[in-house]
Amino acid sequence: MSDQLTNDQIADKIRSSALLVSLQLGSYNPVKTDKSESRKVSSSHGINDPKLMKVQKHTLPTAGVLEDISKLDTKIRAVVDKFTAPFARGIGLLPAIKFFDLRKEVNALFDERATMVKRLADEYSIYLDGAKRSLNGAFKDDDYPPVDHVVSRFYAKLDSFAIANPKDARLGVLGEIAEQIQAAQTETLNDKLSSVAPYVRASLLKPLCHLSSVLQNPDAKHFDSAFTNILEAAEQAEHLNLLEDDQINNAVFAIRDRLDRTMDQIKG
Repeated sequence: MSDQLTNDQIADKIRSSALLVSLQLGSYNPVKTDKSESRKVSSSHGINDPKLMKVQKHTLPTAGVLEDISKLDTKIRAVVDKFTAPFARGIGLLPAIKFFDLRKEVNALFDERATMVKRLADEYSIYLDGAKRSLNGAFKDDDYPPVDHVVSRFYAKLDSFAIANPKDARLGVLGEIAEQIQAAQTETLNDKLSSVAPYVRASLLKPLCHLSSVLQNPDAKHFDSAFTNILEAAEQAEHLNLLEDDQINNAVFAIRDRLDRTMDQIKG
């Protein structure tokens, strides 16, 4: 067995074969607080502090493209998360060999995003007309900056840079972090499994016990076409039984045992 690498050696390997990447996605928030209406509502309820109750309005209610951009941004972040490991706030650690794969996927999504932003710019006046109709008296010209200002908020940038500082305190413990991340992932998985176990158990155990009881009934009639479906259900339950629940295991065993004996009888 080869000697294990020290934490410093792991850090050196990461430094020499990885990059740091930072994704920046700007957005424009069309939701505004109407101060005048907020004061009126607060006063009508006898509230002296206007901060306790605010009236907000969506200034671009017909601009569905804003939601499209938001959904695409979520997709872009997911792509970056897929390729990187957390390093610092807003910064991911990327294997250098994966840089061009990441850049290719992100650039394609950036192009799609740019098309959406251009659509927002082209149709901005239409959205203003829609806001006037929807908001009626609540529409205020002051709520709407020039279109160039709105568009400028939708910046998109993927920066990458080498890990150049050998004395970076974070690099000094990368070996430990590698072990801690693995341990944390295992612990987190166990926690998640524990939290969903009652729901998985409830959804699996009831139909399995029903199938098992039906199969144990000597008067029940079974057909070849049903065997595959029942067996698939049992195998799926066994696969999902990640916490090794004994009742689920016993039900799966009973189903398999009964099916095996039934098939032997048919063949005999």
